[in-house]
Amino acid sequence: MSPKSQAAFAGALLIAWATMPVLGAGTKSSYKSNAAFWWSCTFMPDLDQWRETSGSVAGLPNDGINYCAPTALTDVMMYIANHGFPEISPGPANWQLQANYAAATTAIAAMGTAMGTDPFKGSTGPGIVAGIHNSLDASEKFVVQVYAADKAYSPTFLAMSKVAMSGSLVSLAWGWYDVISEFFGIRTVNRLGGHVITLTRSVAKGDSKTLWSRDPGSERTGTKLDQSNFANRKHVANDILVIDQQVNALRYVTSLDLHPEFDKVLLVDGYCGIRTKCGFSLTNNDTQLEFLQPYPMTNVSPAVDSSFPLPSGAIAVDAVFGPDLSDFVMLTVGPAPGNTPTLQRLDLSSGELSPLVAVPGATRLVFGRKRELYVLAGSVAHCFDLDASNPNVATINLPASCDALAFDDVQDEVVFLSSASHQLLRYAERLAGAPAVVGVPPSVPLLAPASLATRPSDGCVFVASSASSAVFRLEPAAGGGLQVETIQVPGVGAPTGIDLDDAGHLFIASSGTIYETKPVSGSWQLTANQDWSAFPIGPRFRIARSRTNYDPAIMSGPAFDHLPAAQALAVQTAPSIPDCGGVATVQEYGVGKPGSFGVPHLGAPTLPWIGDSLAAELTDAAPNAPAILLLGFAQLAAPFDGGTLLVNPALSLFVTTSASGSLELEIPLPADPQLCGWTIYQQMLILDPGAAGFYQTAITNGLAQTIGD
Repeated sequence: MSPKSQAAFAGALLIAWATMPVLGAGTKSSYKSNAAFWWSCTFMPDLDQWRETSGSVAGLPNDGINYCAPTALTDVMMYIANHGFPEISPGPANWQLQANYAAATTAIAAMGTAMGTDPFKGSTGPGIVAGIHNSLDASEKFVVQVYAADKAYSPTFLAMSKVAMSGSLVSLAWGWYDVISEFFGIRTVNRLGGHVITLTRSVAKGDSKTLWSRDPGSERTGTKLDQSNFANRKHVANDILVIDQQVNALRYVTSLDLHPEFDKVLLVDGYCGIRTKCGFSLTNNDTQLEFLQPYPMTNVSPAVDSSFPLPSGAIAVDAVFGPDLSDFVMLTVGPAPGNTPTLQRLDLSSGELSPLVAVPGATRLVFGRKRELYVLAGSVAHCFDLDASNPNVATINLPASCDALAFDDVQDEVVFLSSASHQLLRYAERLAGAPAVVGVPPSVPLLAPASLATRPSDGCVFVASSASSAVFRLEPAAGGGLQVETIQVPGVGAPTGIDLDDAGHLFIASSGTIYETKPVSGSWQLTANQDWSAFPIGPRFRIARSRTNYDPAIMSGPAFDHLPAAQALAVQTAPSIPDCGGVATVQEYGVGKPGSFGVPHLGAPTLPWIGDSLAAELTDAAPNAPAILLLGFAQLAAPFDGGTLLVNPALSLFVTTSASGSLELEIPLPADPQLCGWTIYQQMLILDPGAAGFYQTAITNGLAQTIGD
């Protein structure tokens, strides 16, 4: 489209007027490939961290200039409360209203207290984790993933987008880095400080990537005594290769925007994902993975449970949640007989299964706290770093053949169980050094393959096998060895699998049912609400748990202080786009008329967001053909050339299809709230010698796009 046509259309939009649609909220997404997707969250609160104390108006310590983390995460808690969980403090409300300003300040201050936020330095990694859990743990329905850049790992634009598309709400940290040197395009960088924001939208269109966020330090539209208008900051995202000078690590990272100071760069180097508790089971004779979530947030996708069948003939030997809860790592065999067990990644947003590495003899998997994967193959153990270009970390021979493993986040140890020799083997992370070998008391009957799990709060070991209908808790005894607690829950049969959640609840898979139990007055009892029992499962079940890779040796100190709000604002160049109050939607309507390649289709690759673009995508049309795009403000149903005109056109644009019979069109939308709520109707007519009718046109369906947030 020519600049003249774009200007004409934009002018037509601005002249028009309509009433605003009824407010709605939630997340939506669309995924075609890693280069073509979008995710959007509507009406995330956007509190200001700058809050002065004046007279009767309470503010934050040091005016909140280092309160980015408490403010950003309070936004998320408010969103959760507004979407099905009113018990989460500070509860549901319209937080844009000035009437709620004091309550919002109190909520941010409480979050800052829980995080141990320093008014002059900001919040630490452990403090952020503690503050989030302080808000969520009482509900026992959420899990939290907090990861910072380490070794080859960094949370990239694609990875964070998939975390969001998989059902998590994402806050991210960017670091302000000094560029020390540059060699063949690779920058050596050193962190100077950081800032926390919340993801509200991510859009990938080929090489173009944009990341939208709620920024607690954004420009104020009023004073520091009132709430600014909610707005999104729109960043340009690019993946670049850097060397982190502090740890001498080479990694791909996502940079935000191009900054006038070319010796500085903004790099995303941490994120927090919050989602409702979920689990999975291998079903249908281990040929299908069932993703289970009994507590979906209202209007937050994915809101339904999902089934992922394996390719015909393939069988899952084991599976684990990936560290970000956006994928699974599976151990599969087949379909050909005698195939070597292979690690594969199952992407939750796309459903795609991709091979990683073959591991002969492998039977069990577990991830460590710092994202490393452990694979058990009898008397051999492997450690892989799937974030690295070379994933192999270590391979060792175990002193005994083992049949189960788990990871202790408290001690950072991987625990192996040998049922045959009645032993637990504990290795340091990454299988470093010699193991600590502890005998399992003979009072615990074991039969391979057993099920092993650790309690997140203290690393205590739980074990079950077909040798007994009980579950056994093993913990170090005062005089050495292991102390045993026998857990026999009335009404629960022989366990086929066990796991524990953040609250220390023991989940027992038995006879195709999940039983949730917890300790009550010295015994284990079923919880009052058996929320998981309705899900049909296979012999094994795993539940998501909260994790963080925080390492004080490399993730603390002045470089990890939060920048004062004014400095965080000054180093950003991304524009701020105020909310308009409406919801962007797309709807196809009507029936097209076929041409040589069937009925051409007109769709929208993204939603028509204020400050972004009105986009349309044509497929299944004749190649290199003249075409007309009709745009208007009203529908029509008029016969034309054997088909139906579905748009009362206010503007017609002449275009030509590509050699593949497709076409993508984008019309920029200014960040003007007057556009909010307008519905633009579109349809295309394509000249096609194979089409019927006097004019020989193939005609698309209609497309209605309502402009909004």
